[in-house]
Amino acid sequence: MNVRRSDLTRVGVAALKSARGAAVIEFALLAPIVLLMVVGAIDFGTFIYQKMQLQSAARAGAQYAIQSDATVTDTAGIATAAQIASELDFTGVTLTTTQYCACSDGDETAVDAEEGCTGDSASTLVCAGDELPGLYVRVNLTGQFTPLFPIAGISNLVSSKGEGVSDLLTLEGEVSLRVP
Repeated sequence: MNVRRSDLTRVGVAALKSARGAAVIEFALLAPIVLLMVVGAIDFGTFIYQKMQLQSAARAGAQYAIQSDATVTDTAGIATAAQIASELDFTGVTLTTTQYCACSDGDETAVDAEEGCTGDSASTLVCAGDELPGLYVRVNLTGQFTPLFPIAGISNLVSSKGEGVSDLLTLEGEVSLRVP
């Protein structure tokens, strides 16, 4: 059987056109899925980055607070130190500071501002081995993550406080340090 070159060319071109069409269809089917995965990865990365920034800001605020006895109760100074240390926009971020007495084993009690950890209020906290309780400061920053690419229907869940997806999108940074 004698096959001419033009017959092979026609068969090859038809096969090539068929393969191109299949590739276009495969791309059209897979492109939205891949794009959704990339957008999700970008949002997840942004969430982790902002959570680390909030933790770093809480650490900076706690470090400011333990500088002296005067800075332990300086909430405005703690907030300023936290905001300077962070690249985040602090709109909607809640700052809470707490002073407490604690033993090295982790037992805690509330602190009386006038008496501190050595007064009568600390007598309820008895540390092992005649150890005196130490004064600690806890800085807590809480904010809400807003996705870069909001998906239809998720924005309603995010705006509802305390339930559903909004709990998953809450950013929190908390640091406790002992006042020297």
